[in-house]
Amino acid sequence: MRSTIFVLVLLLSAFFVVATDTVSAAQEGDYTYTTSGSPVVATITGYTGAGGAITIPPTLGGYDTVAIGNNAFYNCTSLTSVNVPSSVTSIGDWAFYNCTSLTSVNVPSSVTSIGDYAFAVCASLTSVTIPSSVTSIGDYAFSFCTSLTSVTIPSSVTSIGDGAFAVCASLTTIDVNTDNPNYASIDGVLYDKTITTLIQYPGGRVGAFTIRSSVTSIGGWAFNSCTSLTSVTIRSSIASIGEYAFSSCTSLTSITFLGLAPTTVGANWILDTPMGIRGHAYPASNFPAPGGDFHGLTMGAVIGSPAIDNTMLILVAVIAITVVLVAMLFAMSRRKGKK
Repeated sequence: MRSTIFVLVLLLSAFFVVATDTVSAAQEGDYTYTTSGSPVVATITGYTGAGGAITIPPTLGGYDTVAIGNNAFYNCTSLTSVNVPSSVTSIGDWAFYNCTSLTSVNVPSSVTSIGDYAFAVCASLTSVTIPSSVTSIGDYAFSFCTSLTSVTIPSSVTSIGDGAFAVCASLTTIDVNTDNPNYASIDGVLYDKTITTLIQYPGGRVGAFTIRSSVTSIGGWAFNSCTSLTSVTIRSSIASIGEYAFSSCTSLTSITFLGLAPTTVGANWILDTPMGIRGHAYPASNFPAPGGDFHGLTMGAVIGSPAIDNTMLILVAVIAITVVLVAMLFAMSRRKGKK
């Protein structure tokens, strides 16, 4: 009898655990949501309102709103601004995708993750503050945000997905907190912490740019749609170029390689660049001959003797100055000796 009662108690306990973990859908006002977990919490799954400036409710159905789910505001082109409550900890994949009228969004310090394509194609979004609570930014999270002018990445972010800030034509600078353990920025360009991978060149940046000598890899989408770029020089240290790295660079006509051919070149790396774009390399390198094809790039005229990097020029100058100074000191000492 006691064993039977014990079994019944276990079954009842299991029932209540399952019941509280079961996901159920409901609607309150303009929001559809699901509830789950123990304690029960709410996740926004859809929006049926008229748009404009909205404030997401901190509770739905009496439960804390802890997440903006995948596709929750997908293609809500009438949204102009969003105030996210401090109860929310995550913004899901495609959550605000193609909200083309969205100009501002308040992301609270409770949010720890921003999903893939979360704000992609938000063409009116001019600025976004990523709070110091965020640890991950998903693939293409802010891609095609063509009005976005600047981004600041806090020290808390340890993961940035592919193309997170790609095709942002007005973006002039990406700043990274100096205490960030995985990422760094120099002159507004996003790198990994060791400055060996160039992750993202801001699409709206203008003026001369030289890839740093420490860089060995150019990330996927790194220069995508940089329409003011007219020529690129690839240092001898570059071993890999990611997919779509220079695609849609509509002014790009020349890519000069100062070393051997990169061992890895991603798909569509020069897609939608001018028909006349040509590659140039030393005659002794392992590139195809002029007229040959290098991953879709037609090779043009060869270049002369290997160029000297800036660091080498500085070294040569220092050596030359040192030699001159030594010679002068030697001459002065000889004159004093004769006196």
